[in-house]
Amino acid sequence: MNPIVTAILALITAAPAYLTQIEALWNQIKSGVSTSDQAVVDTVLSVLNPKTDADLAQLGADAAAG
Repeated sequence: MNPIVTAILALITAAPAYLTQIEALWNQIKSGVSTSDQAVVDTVLSVLNPKTDADLAQLGADAAAG
């Protein structure tokens, strides 16, 4: 995997609160990586992006109740 892709995925893991900024950075640099690597990061971002604080709070409450 391209080092840029590895770095972006590591940033997502290390700093999830900065997802919007990481996504903006990714959109600026993704043209320099392969289509398959772009698909990997785009998929991760699409899964994480629609999550809101309310969604995460509900997930925590569901986990605590379960």
